[in-house]
Amino acid sequence: MNTYIRSKRTKQDIQQITRRSVEDFGETQTLKYMADLQAKMQLPAERPDVGRDFVHSRTRRQYLFFRHESHVIYYRKRTCDVLHCPHSAYQDAA
Repeated sequence: MNTYIRSKRTKQDIQQITRRSVEDFGETQTLKYMADLQAKMQLPAERPDVGRDFVHSRTRRQYLFFRHESHVIYYRKRTCDVLHCPHSAYQDAA
């Protein structure tokens, strides 16, 4: 199985998603959602072309992204680093 590397920011995003999800939806639903999110984060390691192209407006760096329910997963192909996983309402914050 191919693997991916999470950035520090991704780790922070996951902590924030978990806290917010427990508050809003409870522990059972949070555990299910987080397991699904973890599985989706593995997807680019297995299929690097799964995402769509995205160019950051300020840095001009190129990324790929895809959605998982209400979040967006950004990554780069080089080592399938997962960089950021914000709520889709904050997509421009990447």
